[in-house]
This record gives sequence, structure tokens and C-alpha cells, in this order.
Amino acid sequence: MDVAAVGPGNRVYVVEVKSSRADFARDNHTDADVARLRKRAAALSRRIALAETPGYCSRNDDRERLARERERLRERLATISTKFHDPRFPVAADYYYIMAPTGAAPTEMLPPQWGLLDAAPSEVVGGGVISGLERGAAFGVCGASWIG
Repeated sequence: MDVAAVGPGNRVYVVEVKSSRADFARDNHTDADVARLRKRAAALSRRIALAETPGYCSRNDDRERLARERERLRERLATISTKFHDPRFPVAADYYYIMAPTGAAPTEMLPPQWGLLDAAPSEVVGGGVISGLERGAAFGVCGASWIG
């Protein structure tokens, strides 16, 4: 969470700032993405076990390549972020927004219940409302009007 603010009626707003599509994509993974990576890791472990079998015939660099791939996959699994889809995350605030440059967080890729603020906010796209609060609240930050 990059910005947290308290607005009218003591409503808590959270803004996650993303600088690029890659930055947005790093946090926009689901449990299905994690499961897919774990499945890949299991398949890779089976391939490595086969490559270590006595008498296994392969290119000389096959074992090294598989070991490098296993290490990259371990690092990926250790650092993958599902923050936008984590059911524990929404208890921190009433409204959730992603602020990103135009095109960095396409509306069709927005996580459920998250709104989108353009880098030069003039309007909000999508939800952003948690806890069943009504929409339509507005507040100002640095002179910009955010409409929820």
C-alpha cells in the first residue's frame, strides 16, 4: 500500500501506485497463477530426477539448464505477489484504487473491487468500493479531484 488516507465520514482510502504495466502485473497474480507455477515446479523436479538417473542420455548442458530453470522457478514462487486478489488485504480500508499511467493498468485487467486512477486523476474507472459503502464520495489530494 503506497498511500492511505481518511476521507469524509472516516472512510479509509488506499491507493497502490504503479509506474508501468510490468509493475502492475507483478502484483496482479491470482492463486491460479501460483498453482500453475507449482505444477511447473513439480514437472521440472520429475525432469531433473530423470536427468540424474544413471544411464540417462542427453546433451551435456541439460542438467545445468534444468538446475538454472529450477532456481529461477524457486525465486519466482518465493516472490510472486497476489496482493490484489488476497482476501485478507481488503480489511484495511473501505476504498481501494490503483493509480497508474494511462494504459499501465488496463481496465479489463483490474482486480475485482479495485478502482483505477489515471496518473493525472480526473476520474475513477471501476469500483474501488469495499464493505458495501455507497459510491459517489469525493475528496481532494494535491488539488486533484478524485471521484469514486
